[in-house]
Amino acid sequence: MKKILIVAILYITSLFSANIEYKNALIEAKDEHKIIIIVLEKEDCHFCKKMEDEVFTDKNVSKILDRDFILVKLDVNRDELPLGLKKGMTPTFAFVKDSGVMFSLIRGAWKRDDFISLLRYVKKKSKLKREIKK
Repeated sequence: MKKILIVAILYITSLFSANIEYKNALIEAKDEHKIIIIVLEKEDCHFCKKMEDEVFTDKNVSKILDRDFILVKLDVNRDELPLGLKKGMTPTFAFVKDSGVMFSLIRGAWKRDDFISLLRYVKKKSKLKREIKK
């Protein structure tokens, strides 16, 4: 009986940890004026693992991420997804302004240099103020 209770508590806690992590990232983004990157991945995703091993570990990528972004990694099979994000292709990158508004959703794996270019593009795009025409 104790084992079932412990497993249930761990499961319930894991459901809420993703939103807590995102909420903490949002607070940090506001304080530091950074962009949040929500990385949607899953455990058995070959290209997620490839990006982890070849892109996120690169010192140039890490430098850009540390300077301008806050990274939140979520497993689409285990974590609750914020902002109305849906389970789909992995990896997927949701870019969120420090105001909490998602402004870009990009799917697919990237090579190091392409991902660096993508991060620079997204940083510029985040500063655009679009006027909604009625």
